[in-house]
Amino acid sequence: LRDEVAQLQRTLEEKERLIDQISQAANVGHWEVDLESSTVFWSKKTHELHGTDPGTYTPNVKEGINFYTPDHQPVITKYFSQLCTSGVPFDVELQVVRRDTGVAHWVRVTGLPVTRKGKVVKVYGIFQDIHQEKLIALERNELDEKLRLILE
Repeated sequence: LRDEVAQLQRTLEEKERLIDQISQAANVGHWEVDLESSTVFWSKKTHELHGTDPGTYTPNVKEGINFYTPDHQPVITKYFSQLCTSGVPFDVELQVVRRDTGVAHWVRVTGLPVTRKGKVVKVYGIFQDIHQEKLIALERNELDEKLRLILE
């Protein structure tokens, strides 16, 4: 039995390493909130995108929401609340303020429900770095608007 447990542990560790490698390559982390136990889990990449240390920082939901810029906190609060109460998934682009630098950073955040007997008991999602792509898109929109005004 000990050999089987040891083998399962090694397999689990290998899978966790693979997930970490994929997360780094894709700039995607994941998160999870267990609504019954009020526990929050952030992957290593999600911690990295928040500028926090996974070894020393464990967030709660309120702290997680406080990472968003003041104008985006009501947005994520609304989406997260709807997900928890009604099971409505979300996929939004918002800014968080990194703890380590204090700089706002664009991220894509998704949330999905896990239900039991019709009640949402857990939520999980992805946390993706889209900062560079978002800055390029915003600049392109600004240039398009300037060109439109010049042509008028």
